[in-house]
Amino acid sequence: MQDTENQTIKNYALDLFFTRLLQVRKHLKTITAKQILDEREAFLNSFLKQLEKEIEPENDLLEQIKEEEKNWSKIFEKEKNKPFKKFSSFWWKKYYSQITKTLGKYIHPDDIILEAGSGSGKASFLLAPNNKKILLDISKNALNYAKFLEKQLNSNNTEYIIGNIFNMKIADESVNFCWNVGVIEHYSLEQVKLIVKEMLRVTKNGGYVAIGYPNFWSGPILKAWLLSFPLFSKFQGYRLSSEHFYQDKKLKKICKIVDDGNRIEWVKTIKIGNPLPMETPKLILKIIGPILNLLYYNRFLTFILIKTNKKG
Repeated sequence: MQDTENQTIKNYALDLFFTRLLQVRKHLKTITAKQILDEREAFLNSFLKQLEKEIEPENDLLEQIKEEEKNWSKIFEKEKNKPFKKFSSFWWKKYYSQITKTLGKYIHPDDIILEAGSGSGKASFLLAPNNKKILLDISKNALNYAKFLEKQLNSNNTEYIIGNIFNMKIADESVNFCWNVGVIEHYSLEQVKLIVKEMLRVTKNGGYVAIGYPNFWSGPILKAWLLSFPLFSKFQGYRLSSEHFYQDKKLKKICKIVDDGNRIEWVKTIKIGNPLPMETPKLILKIIGPILNLLYYNRFLTFILIKTNKKG
């Protein structure tokens, strides 16, 4: 009810321009009054044009968030009906092991962890099982599945919040480690700026922000790209849809641009994940995997890690 009332007030405020302010001319009689009104109307029209530019992208983003919520809710609705397996393949076991080993060194036992756009939250449960954790996601189904996984993975101390990463209902500088994986590639560069800025906002001085995104030239993503073509419509597997693939340098630059409070101490990239497809048999991964891992820039996932200044 409150949301409806607020929307009515907003609509009325805009209607006022057209029902009152821009209807004054017909009541004026003198030339001088009409000349003054010309200036006022030019100002009002300029304001409305600027407002339109600002509102349209916001509305587009809200629609995009709704679509993302629908897609991920469908995915996790199916996921909850599958038999539980800690790791569906040897590839995934190694992948999660690399995440915990690589990022775990930046997390202390008393740190508060926020996964902003958490999905199942699996990586957070494995990364910091006993830390205070906050999982934020737009999908209720995703968070319900995360609650199930928390028990299966012997994790605890987790808070669940339904919300979006552009406007998180979380206090400024309240977490030590804010991160996500597989989120930013679904958004434009301008939207990524907003995401990083919001993640920095909630992170304490001396804390870390990490964003993980897939590498197009890795085996799993090349396979997903091929499966997106009609020729391979009968094959099972993940397919590319709304993903963008950005250069590491460009994303690092964005992270520095949004640092309007001079809070960033340093930014660096970390690459993990074997370049071979996820279904690769264990034996092949053990034999060939270490060799392919030498192809650093073909690894599956890139993290941009941001260290904030201790004193801000």
